[in-house]
Amino acid sequence: IIDFQGDHLGIVELSRPFESLRQNLNEVDKQSGYKLLIREDDVIKKTFLETQRYYVPFIDKWVVEDPYNELPDSPKPLTKEYQNILENLKKDKNFIEHLSSASNITMSFHDKSLNKYYKIGFIKLFDPSQKHSATLLSITPAPDIDEIVASHKRNLLLYTSLIFGISLFAYLYLKEAIKTKQQQYKLEVITSSMGGGLYVIDKKGVINFVNSTACEILDYSREEMIGKVGHDLFHFHAVDITDCPIYKATTE
Repeated sequence: IIDFQGDHLGIVELSRPFESLRQNLNEVDKQSGYKLLIREDDVIKKTFLETQRYYVPFIDKWVVEDPYNELPDSPKPLTKEYQNILENLKKDKNFIEHLSSASNITMSFHDKSLNKYYKIGFIKLFDPSQKHSATLLSITPAPDIDEIVASHKRNLLLYTSLIFGISLFAYLYLKEAIKTKQQQYKLEVITSSMGGGLYVIDKKGVINFVNSTACEILDYSREEMIGKVGHDLFHFHAVDITDCPIYKATTE
């Protein structure tokens, strides 16, 4: 204030309490909660000693103003849910890093006690010298993130069940294949020591096993005989397979 003689008489500060700003913000977004964090060194430098007792430490180098609502223009207390989130944020490394940064940013936060996700907004406030002096926090429920995480868990469970089913099927198939291979090996060992030739056919007359003696007698390799109809391959009686006595014995 300057008098008519040009002498400086003093300074009048015009300020707006945070509560009025919070009310305006809540009119725009009623779901969010807001908290103003102030740098501790700014409070010490810019407030009177008798008013510094209203500033309570939040985390290292940061304070909150009048958390016990002693002043008439104190902001409305946050809900119990948002107060718990603020307490949990104090232990979050990402939150502490973003708080010290001078950039406006939004981060996601998972509250394990509630098993819910929230969006934490950081609006940085600067003094006339452009020094970062305070941060306005916004806490907003994030049902979209909850749904994404829930969908991911459902898909993960589905894929896990699918992989388990495929693995179980592969295990059983491999186990049966090994068992069949072992039986074939035992059969080959037994039949290879036989003096006579032996071949095995199914109900359609297709050869599915032959020993080495039979290959030598018939003058065919095992590859030439397996999967072929024995009647067509080496039976010399000129009758149809349905009249072949060996085929009849097999089908009957």
